[in-house]
Amino acid sequence: GENFDFPQLVEGKREIYKRVFFDAAYNSLCRKAFKSTLLAGQDYSAHYYVKRGEDLFQSIETIERASRVVFWPDILYNYRLNPNSITQTIRYDNYSVDFTVREAVLKCINDCNMFQEMDYIEYRSYAIWLIIKEIEIIAGFKVDYARKEDLFEQIRNHAYYRDFILGGPYNRASTGKKSSVFELFNKKQYRLVLAVVIM
Repeated sequence: GENFDFPQLVEGKREIYKRVFFDAAYNSLCRKAFKSTLLAGQDYSAHYYVKRGEDLFQSIETIERASRVVFWPDILYNYRLNPNSITQTIRYDNYSVDFTVREAVLKCINDCNMFQEMDYIEYRSYAIWLIIKEIEIIAGFKVDYARKEDLFEQIRNHAYYRDFILGGPYNRASTGKKSSVFELFNKKQYRLVLAVVIM
């Protein structure tokens, strides 16, 4: 996340969304304190299957209702990593290609109708960085090539990937040193992707 030494008040959907949705550091619920009037008792039971990103998913509607957000620099919560948590133990047998959370964030961004072309380029670049992270996770699975290829194809064939990820320009520089992974992946050069990731 961003480093700052004093509380910062951010007003306006565009700026709030850019802060919260463009940085994975703000995904966790434990990093947020909501005004009780923003909580509407949403029912997320239909999305019980969401295993990663559920904190962000549950934050979206509340953030949509917020007209201003204060970013506080002090550490107010001590988080202990659980080595047995889903996040820390992603394996082939508990993994699924799922863009539910990313699609919900994109819908929220689209619905605010305040984003400019450069905002979408910036967000698409961040989303591609997240795709690269998924590719790295899959590459690390202790399974044969065919199973990894199947998961790669599930990503490429998903509507979110086809319509949003490939739907416009992105900033190659902001995807980091691993932008070649995405470019190879996009050309279906999966064996080269695996070679580059595992190097």
